[in-house]
Amino acid sequence: MISFFINLIFRLPENPFKRAIRNIYYADVISERLVEYPLVFQNLQIERGRILDIGCYYSALPVQLASMGFRVYGIDPEPYQLTHPNFTFVQGDIMNNNFKEGFFDVVTTVSTLEHIGLGFYADQKEKNGDKKAIKEVARILKPKGKLILTVPYSKEFKVTSSQRMYDKKSLEKLMNPEFKILKKRIFKNNKGKWEPAREAEVIVVKGERTQVMTLIVAEKG
Repeated sequence: MISFFINLIFRLPENPFKRAIRNIYYADVISERLVEYPLVFQNLQIERGRILDIGCYYSALPVQLASMGFRVYGIDPEPYQLTHPNFTFVQGDIMNNNFKEGFFDVVTTVSTLEHIGLGFYADQKEKNGDKKAIKEVARILKPKGKLILTVPYSKEFKVTSSQRMYDKKSLEKLMNPEFKILKKRIFKNNKGKWEPAREAEVIVVKGERTQVMTLIVAEKG
């Protein structure tokens, strides 16, 4: 119903209300998702298999992957509305899940790990929720299975009311010893445009908004 009214608005002649709605829409689209989703596709490195997407409530990624022919599962504390024959949704918390050991070939977590355990998105409060989640991911991945994750990045680690912002040291500590990091990419928001960045260009991020993000491709150790 909401999408029907948005489409109806977009068909109207140009007007201030239409511009306001469009600006709200693009403010969500032109975020770190602009680079995160293409990076996931680039780094899958499998032609078939089972994929788990953690934290899918606000994401079309699992249905996109399902449409590409993968057998996809999604898990989130909140209900998910999109469906596909190749997609199975589980409403729950990755910290306490019932997936079998070694069940998945790939696990993706896009702008999600930083929130786990903070209780901001209806999840269970757990001080070390991100570390507990990583241990669970390692458990449910096959040997040599891949983890593809993106998180906010900063020159200094900090925790806000809604998310963690990792630095190089804290991220490496989080992944060890369960995973070996195979690839790392950094992207920085440059006046509304997301661009590749080097470690030396990473800044101390102030406030709540993600200004720098990093992609990690890791292999189960």
